[in-house]
Amino acid sequence: MSSFSRLMRASVGTVNILAAILLATVTLLTFVMVVLRPLPGVHVPGVFDLSRLMLGVSIFWGLAVACYRGSHIRVDLVYQAMPRVVRKAMDLIADTAFAVFLLLMSWNMAGYILHEMRAGLKTYELNLPVWPFYALAWLGGVMGCAIMIGRVTARLAGRKLAEDEGNPDEQ
Repeated sequence: MSSFSRLMRASVGTVNILAAILLATVTLLTFVMVVLRPLPGVHVPGVFDLSRLMLGVSIFWGLAVACYRGSHIRVDLVYQAMPRVVRKAMDLIADTAFAVFLLLMSWNMAGYILHEMRAGLKTYELNLPVWPFYALAWLGGVMGCAIMIGRVTARLAGRKLAEDEGNPDEQ
């Protein structure tokens, strides 16, 4: 395994753990609010805003992990019926299209983050600026884009990808 592959695997592992921590925090905040709901006058400020923003970050980071593992949604009914050469071409086309989509989305998000930073948008109860959460989500999109570009490059070079390691059809 190359040093780049080891670095990518370690980075994705770290992102996976951080996304899991964010999701666990969102779950805990939601649980606390549900338990406290029947009590009159008891309210934890900013829970809705924090959980909403952290959920957005974890979704984008999870997208990067799904890109690395190649575990995004596929239509296997048609895919499995095709010859191996056609499947490889379909994979290349799908990875390229997804890389372009993520590149355009990340470009658009960067402009949106700058706009929100200048506008000074803040959460209602805690008065926290929202752009750092958007920037963290954007990093997940950028990482996903970089991973997809790496996947396209690896496919064009004929190298095996992470999901090919245990697939007997690809050996």
